[in-house]
Amino acid sequence: MRRRSCAIRSRTSRTSTSTRLLTFELLGDAVDPTLGEILNEVGEGCIASSASETIAGYAAYGSNRRVAVMPLVEQFAVPLFDDGTLLRDPFVTTYVPGVDELGCGVEDDHLRSERSQAAAGSLPKRLSLTFYDPSRDYLAALMQANADAVAGVEELVELPVVMPADQAKAIAENSLARKWAERERLVLRLPPDEMAIEPGSEVATADGVVWRVEMAVIEQMAVRVDLRRTVDRTAAVVADSGTHLPSLDLVAAPTVVAVLDLPDLGIGRHDAPALFVAACQPVAQWRQVPLEVTVGGELLTVVSASAEAIIGTALSALPDGPTDGFDDLGTVEIELSGDDQWLENRDDSALANGANLAALGSELIQFGRAVPVGLRRFRLERLLRGRCGSEWATASHAAGEKLVMIKAGTLQQVALPPSAIGSVASVRPMGVADGNAVAIQQAVTGKAMRPPPPIDLQAAASSDGTIVLSWVRRSRLSWSWPAGSKVPLGESSERYRVTLQGAAGTLTFATDAPNYSIPGSVLAGMSGAVTVSVVQLGDYAESRPVTVTTSI
Repeated sequence: MRRRSCAIRSRTSRTSTSTRLLTFELLGDAVDPTLGEILNEVGEGCIASSASETIAGYAAYGSNRRVAVMPLVEQFAVPLFDDGTLLRDPFVTTYVPGVDELGCGVEDDHLRSERSQAAAGSLPKRLSLTFYDPSRDYLAALMQANADAVAGVEELVELPVVMPADQAKAIAENSLARKWAERERLVLRLPPDEMAIEPGSEVATADGVVWRVEMAVIEQMAVRVDLRRTVDRTAAVVADSGTHLPSLDLVAAPTVVAVLDLPDLGIGRHDAPALFVAACQPVAQWRQVPLEVTVGGELLTVVSASAEAIIGTALSALPDGPTDGFDDLGTVEIELSGDDQWLENRDDSALANGANLAALGSELIQFGRAVPVGLRRFRLERLLRGRCGSEWATASHAAGEKLVMIKAGTLQQVALPPSAIGSVASVRPMGVADGNAVAIQQAVTGKAMRPPPPIDLQAAASSDGTIVLSWVRRSRLSWSWPAGSKVPLGESSERYRVTLQGAAGTLTFATDAPNYSIPGSVLAGMSGAVTVSVVQLGDYAESRPVTVTTSI
């Protein structure tokens, strides 16, 4: 690590698990290279960056060149735009859209802007950065940055860069500040003459805030731009050399990955389809890994969540069970992925506050008891079933399906375009030991876009032949609420579609209230058993149906 210049030599090697590795050394005794020079050399014609910040050395490694340059790109916030030929500097232009340019599109009901914010609990309250310190004979050192926040997760970033302590301190603080600033998202729909906007460009809004374009797509005769808030960089600050670390040589282990299409739990966006990726490394210290996501012919690269997820496999099939109270009869045995993972009991009060929420196959469950029955094995008991609108999946279980604990900071959201609905996404980890990893397939259904289905559908026939229907509305904003309290809507308006299906045909009605009466005169010709179904119509999709059978 003491030899440095702009020249880079690459070599390949194999680990004990036969994983192909790609490593790079900085050679020679000339001036410190710039980030752009390193990225361009490692990219070998695939990258054209002019990033001017210098570093004293860089030890790149990984299963491919993308993985090798990822730490530099992310921690130094190097903007790169994929123009279909290579990754290059974006043409940075600041756009200042007028008020009359917002909310464009074929439809008349587009919002002028859509602003959202990630939950504070999913962001790092402390970021620890490892680096190589030239003042300490190039030993590994640790630098920390702290956010003024009570909630949040601990995040460790391994940056194999040779640099002084003051530069490492600035990078840690910049990275932490950027993560908190970028929690704010903004979506604008601009007129077609703004088609030149590309990722990396900037947009200044009327309130004086500058946003960076993360994605720009043509949608319904308008330019939809997804924006993240920018943050000013901190210059190098005075700092000592940090804490000495004996070694950065950690055991590399294959990454276990699970991919989820979740309903809206308040942890991501619901105006477009998204998947959530959970990852863990059972026999090694957790380190974030790049993930390759392929969907609709497009390749995306993201990084796993900052915290390790708890992932297990069902050794038995959970039987169908009730959703209106505790399921004290159904149990399922789970084998966790790692020896250091553990499941804990939770009392009813904690369960009421959302504790022990997990995805088991397609159903979301909570469990009050986790009984150890062997190495990494637990039997889950005292279950709450069909959580967050997943009642439809209570009878869908099989041995071998994945269990993923839903905890803040352990799931990485992968936002997808609306066109991805109906396709199958492929997710593959790209860590050091993941050369032989098999891609995980997950259908994209856009569950988070759908409002929850109504419950307690009742159908009663009156003496004059009228069928009186009633149901209880649920909301994505309040999955559980005190009995008798008014549930927040969660959509811009309340709308339902009511369908009657019988031997004589099908009738469809619309209503904006959680009840509907169908006069007997309308039902002329229908007789016998009919199936009544009700769906809630949301802003972006419709709910699953709730059904009941009645007689006419």
